[in-house]
Amino acid sequence: YGRLGGLLQRSGKNEEAVEAYRTALELFRRAGKAEGVLEALERLTVLEPDNADVHVELGEEAERLGKKGLAAKALLRAGQLVRAGDVARALELLGRAHELAPDRTTALNLAQAHLDQGRPEPAVGLLLPLYAESEQDPAVLELLGTALLAGKRLVEAREVLEMFYQAKPDTYEKLFELAQLHCAAGEAEKAVEVLEGLKERLFRVKRAKDFVELLEAVYASNATLAPVLEFAARVFNELNQESRYFRVLGQLFGVCYEAKNYSRAADTLERLIDIDPYDYENQERLQRLKGKLEETRLRAIASRITSAATVSGQAAVFSPTEEKIEPADLSDPRRREALLEDMLVQVEIFLQYSLTAKAIEKLQKIFQSFPGEEARNERLYRLYAQAQYFPPGFQHPTAGAPAAEAPPPVAAPPPAPVAETGSDLAKIAEITHALYRQTTPKTVLHTAVTELGKYLRASRCLGALGRAQATPSTAVEYCAPGVPQSPSTAVLKLLGMLWEANLDPANGAVLSAQLSPELKEVGAQSVLAMPLLDKEKQEPLGVVALSQADQVRRWRPNEVYLVKAVASQVETTISHIMLRSLMRKYSVSEEGGLLGRASYLDMLVTEVARSKSSGTPLAVVLLELDRGTQLLRQVGEPAMEDFMKQAGEKLIAAVRQSDITFRYTLTSLAVLLTDTTGQKALPVVEKLRKALGALKLPGGKDSRTFSAGLSEAAIRPDYDAVDIVTDLVNRAEFSLEAARQKGNSVVQQ
Repeated sequence: YGRLGGLLQRSGKNEEAVEAYRTALELFRRAGKAEGVLEALERLTVLEPDNADVHVELGEEAERLGKKGLAAKALLRAGQLVRAGDVARALELLGRAHELAPDRTTALNLAQAHLDQGRPEPAVGLLLPLYAESEQDPAVLELLGTALLAGKRLVEAREVLEMFYQAKPDTYEKLFELAQLHCAAGEAEKAVEVLEGLKERLFRVKRAKDFVELLEAVYASNATLAPVLEFAARVFNELNQESRYFRVLGQLFGVCYEAKNYSRAADTLERLIDIDPYDYENQERLQRLKGKLEETRLRAIASRITSAATVSGQAAVFSPTEEKIEPADLSDPRRREALLEDMLVQVEIFLQYSLTAKAIEKLQKIFQSFPGEEARNERLYRLYAQAQYFPPGFQHPTAGAPAAEAPPPVAAPPPAPVAETGSDLAKIAEITHALYRQTTPKTVLHTAVTELGKYLRASRCLGALGRAQATPSTAVEYCAPGVPQSPSTAVLKLLGMLWEANLDPANGAVLSAQLSPELKEVGAQSVLAMPLLDKEKQEPLGVVALSQADQVRRWRPNEVYLVKAVASQVETTISHIMLRSLMRKYSVSEEGGLLGRASYLDMLVTEVARSKSSGTPLAVVLLELDRGTQLLRQVGEPAMEDFMKQAGEKLIAAVRQSDITFRYTLTSLAVLLTDTTGQKALPVVEKLRKALGALKLPGGKDSRTFSAGLSEAAIRPDYDAVDIVTDLVNRAEFSLEAARQKGNSVVQQ
């Protein structure tokens, strides 16, 4: 039966072979032939590698015969097979295997089983001897680090995980886990030490984004630990991530205040004011600190808010001048002048944002505290006139005029377009960056209306390209969740109303259903519209309009400014895309739709300037046919032209629409990869070489290879675009020359 099993196994009839071996196994056992039993079991483990019971039988039989190596191997495999479903049995089998052969493999498997059962200490005991033998074994380091973390032996875990990170630099997640455990143990300073080391390493290899993503999780789950929040704030400030920086500082202020560390809370508040003096919560934070700090410092912080902060309907400006002014305060001329200046600034702010009632309230205080000042102070007089408030006893600045005579009204200057919060400025930058990544006017418009609609929480946001009184060439619409899409008739009617409103290029226009009832017919109660202009021709390019469907909305000055800023970026981006398209149209050579060499430098200068303004990378690839000059002599110029034309068509099909392709020389091509770093361009280059390598020369000759030179532009604000291009072109040529010498290769420089 044993021989029959072997014949069946060699014939591929495994099921029949298993039956034959099992019969042989039973007969060997009856005959008391241990070697035959062992051989039959070995054959069965080969045919049934996932049958744990067969491996256990083999292990026990081998152990009885004194063959410890074979027994340990069989029991180890059995333990591995049952570990997923029966941890207790796996622990028993792996323990027996380790007793028979206490080596690295059995120790690792037994330690993992202990960890699966939530027993880190026995796992650590098994792994420490292996760690002592070799401190560079990644498997031992990883498992030992995990066991030490599970056992809360954090100091030892840090040493082991640091070694593991050196052996495998990509495995940094466990160090974040270590930082989390330090935080849970109340050891925030040690957590920050771990994070500092990680930051230095990941920043050095340009993986700041990965670090920030995991840091978010650490500080979010430990928002009551001041050292962790302080560290997160430093990182976000270093990376210029203002919105995250502001959010963390807000949490840090609360933590410091609850800990009664009022001085540090005040320091944090000053940093918050540096970022966003317009945030109304700064007033609330300052109020909480009243009575907790020296009055001098409170007044210094309050003056910073007063001199910079705008006032919304949510909160008034806090100022020490809100308090009652004592007569002693006015006896000092310098003190008197400072107090009056402080109050005048507040009145101007109130009037700038159409808060007339608050302006009048402040003017009443000035009138009571500084009687007759309006007759001597032209600036104060104009503020009274602008607010149209003339209390009894008001004095005209011109001598001899009746006291009660009201001066002629003075037209208020239009409100200055100042963003109300730092988050608005951050959003403008974010939207601008997204717009510069788009490749068609429609995608530019779609990105703008989507981002504006979401951020300003409008019911709808419409974007259209076209001239007045004409059907738009492009129209896109964002709708908030639950708001239906506008029918085309409603869109056309709204556009007609907007064009009739003669949109102001500087401030747009605001329409409401109270003054324009026909707005309701297009599903809107109020609309904020901003025109898009062709700056070169000073002609209408289109319009961006936000609408509110459920109520008449009062659009705030900062919202108008934000829409205006985004509209300006939309105009610039669309104009750039049109110019690029036009340049391509007139610069294309005959070789497969590629741009000619004459337009190479011009396009580079244009794209580098765009990359500088948007902060995006740029890379250039030069691809040259290997042994191109020799092949040209062999096949002739017409055949080579035909081949390069095919290569151009392949190249255009393989790159993105935003990338730009050129015919560089008779046997070489160039590709300008926008928004791409040199590292990210490498797989793209290999893809292009593979596509070009599939081409065959005319006459049925074999396909040919291309060498490639790759260079990333040194985009720096202090460099001129022409200088950047000069450096980029030279380095690309050097890279191609190095690739030529190697042949059929890619060289990045």
